[in-house]
Amino acid sequence: MVKVVIIGGGFGGVTSALNLIKHKNIDVTLFNKSEGFLFTPLIADVISGKLKKRDIIFDIKKNLGSKIKAINKEVDKVDFQKKKIYYDSSNIEYDYIIIAIGAKENYFGIDGAKENCLKLKTVYDTNDIQIRIQEALVDDKNENSFVVVGAGATGIELAVEIKDRIDYYKKKTKQKSNLKVLIIDGNDKILGPINNDKIRSIVMKKLLKKNIDIKFNSRVTKITKNYVEINGNEKIITDNVFWAAGVKPNTILTEPEIVDKSGHFQVNEYLKIKGIENAYSIGDCASFIQEDKPLPDFAQVAVKQAKIVSYNIINEIKNKNLKKFHYNSEGFILSMGNTAVAEVKGIIISGKLAWIMHKIVYSIKRIGLKNQIRTFIKLIF
Repeated sequence: MVKVVIIGGGFGGVTSALNLIKHKNIDVTLFNKSEGFLFTPLIADVISGKLKKRDIIFDIKKNLGSKIKAINKEVDKVDFQKKKIYYDSSNIEYDYIIIAIGAKENYFGIDGAKENCLKLKTVYDTNDIQIRIQEALVDDKNENSFVVVGAGATGIELAVEIKDRIDYYKKKTKQKSNLKVLIIDGNDKILGPINNDKIRSIVMKKLLKKNIDIKFNSRVTKITKNYVEINGNEKIITDNVFWAAGVKPNTILTEPEIVDKSGHFQVNEYLKIKGIENAYSIGDCASFIQEDKPLPDFAQVAVKQAKIVSYNIINEIKNKNLKKFHYNSEGFILSMGNTAVAEVKGIIISGKLAWIMHKIVYSIKRIGLKNQIRTFIKLIF
């Protein structure tokens, strides 16, 4: 049996495992700190109440336990020379390794950001956000009660879901409230990585319609428990700040240490870690240069890379040629509460049709037919 070890239970890691377990001569071990695979694109829907926490978690051991060895431990070190992984006073050998450890928030050294920003990385974070919304409605002091730093897709979706949840509670409790949601960004436009001004214009109109304000050219310089400082001189009073302004790779100790200055594993055209035998890296922790620039930190990138890596490992075992990776975007889709904006093959779709597309696309991406059907029904109805 060929031993393949995957570190990381996100989109890249789980997709790799699902592809590799189809082959009988491959023994797959998956390291993931938690027992479940969190379907992050739908985490904002838990805030709004459309989904429950259990709807976006895929229990790896329960669903794949008989086909893979799932270890819910943090890896202490990877020794590439010995082909060993050390964890929890134990170790395991491998023939091939896939590192897919993902990314975490990058606060860029901003004073107080790490200590005072709220996160939306786990299902438990959604509980905290819902509680804070309810508390803010009761103690309605701050004009800008919820501030989201970052006007990318993540920041916009988060801001919309928070605003929708505020409106829901206001209607349910018949409370009058001045609660506002504000997005802050250091650039002069939203959706920085998206090269389409028409999409930006549509999204901006929808944000304004929902009474979500945006401050452009506003560089965050300090965050405290009570305010956000921008451009070194302006203070916005708030005790609810969410960070959606960038990520950096998660870290893992390796021998030898080979990550670049930004913390990424540099990979070649086959997604193999440069200079290391039988080692691959995918997703947010991998640096793959295409057309002289790195790929965006999108889930679809990790999924596409996982499929190529699985194919290449199988071909390496069979002494066959490897396949080069080239990323072709499947398009863009942004959920905005009860509406959405999408771009598919150059065609822009907005409104209810795009919203239905969003729900179909992400329901299909769930693992398992039952999960797909249940998620779609809950999102639509």
